[in-house]
Amino acid sequence: MPELEVLSTERILSLLKWAFAWTSLALGGSVLLWGIYGEVNLWVKHSYTIAEVVEKRRSNKFEPLVDYTYSVQGSLYRSSQVWNGKAQIGERYVVKYAVYAPYGNKLFYQYPVPDSVQQDTGPQWHQFMQAILLY
Repeated sequence: MPELEVLSTERILSLLKWAFAWTSLALGGSVLLWGIYGEVNLWVKHSYTIAEVVEKRRSNKFEPLVDYTYSVQGSLYRSSQVWNGKAQIGERYVVKYAVYAPYGNKLFYQYPVPDSVQQDTGPQWHQFMQAILLY
């Protein structure tokens, strides 16, 4: 019967450090790829819809943020972006989202949606988008 090797505390700590390093590298790489996937999808195939500001808050780093919601094909998405200092709860803005991964998005503070435009389809929406040169 082979004898089992007794590992020293130093060897165990060394193995744990390597395990932690490889796990961190794999997790960090996965997060990076997830972010790149969303950005590439936003760049390659995108569309626009209406987002409504639902909350103003501070991040863990005390950075001012706004949370907003938008709907894509019946699914509601919630996202956040750095607050521009002017947007208020209930205001609506144009949001660009990735068609293949709608969680990838960008809110355009410079394009508030007027009350006359109620949905992201129809002639009023198309006239509005043509007026701001996004269509």
